[in-house]
Amino acid sequence: MKKLIFILATMLPLLFIACSDKDETTPQNEIVGLWELSKKYIPEDNRWYYAEENIDELHEVEFYDDGSGQFNNYYKSGIAIIPFYWVVADKQLRLVLSENNESYEAYWLESLSGNELILTDADNATSYYKRRK
Repeated sequence: MKKLIFILATMLPLLFIACSDKDETTPQNEIVGLWELSKKYIPEDNRWYYAEENIDELHEVEFYDDGSGQFNNYYKSGIAIIPFYWVVADKQLRLVLSENNESYEAYWLESLSGNELILTDADNATSYYKRRK
């Protein structure tokens, strides 16, 4: 009986230790969703590109929770969809383009908040995205 009480007394605190139902917020799960390009700074041209000024184009990027994603580029002449696989590691967003699995792109993850994603590429062009969903 003393053993049973000892075991119950030992196990009882473990019952009250609970895991949180809330998912831990990490760049890996926070980036999932649809993002629309709102503006981009291109240093070699020393120029800002604003999406609302160019009504003939719309650029989106969508990240799925299975590590896949796609660029959606809408033009007057049609749509270009470019699939990729992605991972976030060491404040970098790394993409492998699905077309040939040999093309690799890396972006510095400058900022990732609930509604804003800021990426800088190898040419130091900085893209600002707003979450669509």
